Amino acid sequence: MKVDKSFVHDLITDAADAGVVSAIIQMGRSLKMRVVAEGVESKDQVSVLRQMVCTERRATTSVAHEPGRPRGLDGPQDGGHDRMIA
Repeated sequence: MKVDKSFVHDLITDAADAGVVSAIIQMGRSLKMRVVAEGVESKDQVSVLRQMVCTERRATTSVAHEPGRPRGLDGPQDGGHDRMIA
């Protein structure tokens, strides 16, 4: 299941978009589906998505990658794997 980048783009500043993203993530998790947030552009977006337990993100830039971590893996979260997708 994918979260469209149009919702991810304003995730930090728009409560309605944050609600939609959260609902998609919760629905995907309840259906035991992978949920991928697309268009992640900032570390703030990564942080919010992690709090929402969205463990897979597709970045449009390298800004969302944490230095010192292997590219593609950001570490475990909630028993799964938290990862960026190229």
